[in-house]
Amino acid sequence: MMEDFSPDQTTPQLFLKRVALHPDRVAMCEKHLGVWTEVTWRQYRQHVEDFALGLAALGVEKGDKVCIHGENTQEWLYTDLATQSVGGVAVGIYPSNPAAEVKYIAGHCDAKVYVAQDQEQTDKILQVKPSLPHLRKIVTWDMRGLRNYQDSMLISFQEVERMGRQVRENHPRLYMEKVDAGSPDDEALIIYTSGTTGPPKGAVHTHKSFLTGARALTDFFGLTEKNRFLSYLPLCHAAERLFSVYMPLFSGSVISFAESTQTVQKDLAEVSPTFIVLMPRIMEKMRSSIQVKIDNSTFLKRKLYNLFMSWGHTIGAKKMKKEGLPLYWKLGELVAHWCLFRQLQDKFGLLSAKRAVCGGAAVAPELVTYFRAIGVPIAQVYGQTEGLIIFSPTPDDVKADTVGRRPFHGVEWKLSEENEILWKWDGLFKGYYKDEVTTRQTVDEEGWLHSGDIGELDENGHLKIVDRKKNIIITSGGKNITPEYIENKFKASPYISDAIVIGEAKPYLTALIQIDFDVVSHWAENKRIAFTTLRDLSRNQAVIDLVSQVIDDLNKELSRVEQIKKFRLIDIELQHETGELTATMKVKRKVIDKKFGPEIEAMYGS
Repeated sequence: MMEDFSPDQTTPQLFLKRVALHPDRVAMCEKHLGVWTEVTWRQYRQHVEDFALGLAALGVEKGDKVCIHGENTQEWLYTDLATQSVGGVAVGIYPSNPAAEVKYIAGHCDAKVYVAQDQEQTDKILQVKPSLPHLRKIVTWDMRGLRNYQDSMLISFQEVERMGRQVRENHPRLYMEKVDAGSPDDEALIIYTSGTTGPPKGAVHTHKSFLTGARALTDFFGLTEKNRFLSYLPLCHAAERLFSVYMPLFSGSVISFAESTQTVQKDLAEVSPTFIVLMPRIMEKMRSSIQVKIDNSTFLKRKLYNLFMSWGHTIGAKKMKKEGLPLYWKLGELVAHWCLFRQLQDKFGLLSAKRAVCGGAAVAPELVTYFRAIGVPIAQVYGQTEGLIIFSPTPDDVKADTVGRRPFHGVEWKLSEENEILWKWDGLFKGYYKDEVTTRQTVDEEGWLHSGDIGELDENGHLKIVDRKKNIIITSGGKNITPEYIENKFKASPYISDAIVIGEAKPYLTALIQIDFDVVSHWAENKRIAFTTLRDLSRNQAVIDLVSQVIDDLNKELSRVEQIKKFRLIDIELQHETGELTATMKVKRKVIDKKFGPEIEAMYGS
């Protein structure tokens, strides 16, 4: 049976095999008017077929690009698989992308059809439509607020499905003919990178490359139809696409969509997923929310919390070192679980989580140890858009600052002379769209993907991700510094939300620091410090002194050349919309250098 679910086919072909296996089992859940509604695999297939034939009626042919712009919903998945069913290439766009970035991506990929979620996303594409000569139709799946729009390009998602049903009446076999005509080596997706150093690059994946990655992940984590997964990270991100669209085709697991990005915590608690992917910023927010409550609790509760957390960290460390637990520690673990950790897991929506992974950005080891201390079995994964996820530790061999000893089945890997991580396997992308030069720079003649990530092996053979090669700072004294290592040290403090280390060609390191507004505001209230905004807090001397003490303490853990000599607090919230962050919440260092140039220069002044 498993040979029928091999990566050596197209995604729609695999999809139809999954539907045929258990058509009436639940495939996905979505909230409507406060109630979770279920969609079976049979219903899933019907929507995909209707929309695929509708796209064919709109003129979408093999190789044509269809953009998808919206939050995670069932329509996003229908569009993705429908596009691939007719031989098209699906191109996801982040919901937070402003009109300028929409214009760039839709123009760069020569989008023929643009599928948008609602009025907000439709307005963005309408604003830049005159600059997109290849665009033929704009499809919207939530038409509220668009009743009076008169644009001839605009059509509803439901109307396209109705067109598809009409096509099927005249050509009953057309959908299957389209699916059967597909080849595993056909282009299926273009996933645009986050663009930390320049315009986003479009990584082209074939059906086979993406299915190879999904099959390896499914096998490694042992996912089955019994697993539940909450989809809340943007579906245009490679990892979320793997977990929400592709892996369920192999495992049959049930996907539930978060109602919105603002309700993730509530949705996690309601769905209680058995498998979860957590981004570092989500983990930081979870931990900070607990810290705020503890800071405002009674003296006794604070003492008990600190006691149980101390136990949890000790027990977690012993388990990671594979040390046996004496009976008294096992009893302590049981007491801590029922008195505190179970409640924390429940609050975070992780009570049922059998496996949890984090990645997508540098992860502070302290975050991993915190969640493992409260009993959440979390571990780091490693990969990138161009080569998908290839590393994760086994459950019995986890270290907080590494991604495991060996990659997934079928992956060859090595460290270059400069300690850059290189790998090759069937999950590699085909190349960057319209950019052969960068493609050749990324994948060499022997097929090795040059990741741009610096890695090192520890004494036990575990791979540790040090930093991005392009982020390495070389001071005026010739010292090589990995800023992410230092930044993660600082972000481990509940008072610090973001830290950007500066020092290229400078005599010493400095940092721009953004405080965690929720935690610091509660601290300030307890100190009876008057404030109204983030700007007020960031300019308050008591807050500056608080952060200074945090940095002084953390500097003690760093070598002399790694220590932060001066810092400035950022008095604005770094955001994607204002250009400081990518859509995946990574800092754009060049933008930061330009925007905060005066503050940086002041730290190196006389």
